[in-house]
Amino acid sequence: MSSQDPSPERWIEEINQIRAKGCTCGRTYMPPAGSLTWNAQLAQVAQSHSQDMASARFFHHNSPKYGSPSDRLHQAGIEWQVWTENLFKAQGYRPSPHEVIQAWIKSPGHCQNLLNPHVTETGVGSWQGHYTQLLIRPKSSK
Repeated sequence: MSSQDPSPERWIEEINQIRAKGCTCGRTYMPPAGSLTWNAQLAQVAQSHSQDMASARFFHHNSPKYGSPSDRLHQAGIEWQVWTENLFKAQGYRPSPHEVIQAWIKSPGHCQNLLNPHVTETGVGSWQGHYTQLLIRPKSSK
């Protein structure tokens, strides 16, 4: 994220508030889940994907150049048991973390990713209106 982007604390606080309460994602109730911890290495991988999407003008989980989220995690040396990814593209404005997270909550699949009880770490990256969130359970976790 650029120096003008919100701090990791703003992202993680908002995400963990939602996880603590639970949420209805579309028609599926997702019960409360444990808090996530911020992973700076995940945030860097997410940042790189956001930059890639902006510069190559695509909006998708799979990069034509760097592959799938699991490919990108592997290339960064991150070992995981479980991963999920959320994307958001702002159209002509710079949203707050709250606005991005609320957009994810309104999308059942993204909402379920946020409330996934099997993930324990997250990182968010943004570039020119493209937002990427990676969520994982590291391979070393039980």
